[in-house]
Amino acid sequence: MSLSIAGINIAEAIINHEYQLLRTQKILDWIINNNTGVRGPDMTVLQRLDTETIQEIQKKYPEAGIGRK
Repeated sequence: MSLSIAGINIAEAIINHEYQLLRTQKILDWIINNNTGVRGPDMTVLQRLDTETIQEIQKKYPEAGIGRK
C-alpha cells in the first residue's frame, strides 16, 4: 500500500518521474557530448518552458494546488 494525496499515488509518481528525468538528462548529455557547437536555450526560452511545464502539471493534477513558489 502506498501513500496517495489528491488522487496521486506518490511512490509511483516519484519512480516514474525519476526515470523520466534521468533518461532525459542522459539523452541531453549524449547530444551535447556528440555534437560540437550545440548550445542550450537562452533564459527567455527556459522561462517559457518552465511556464508551459507548470501549466501541464496543473492540468494533470488540478486538485493538487501546484504553482510557482
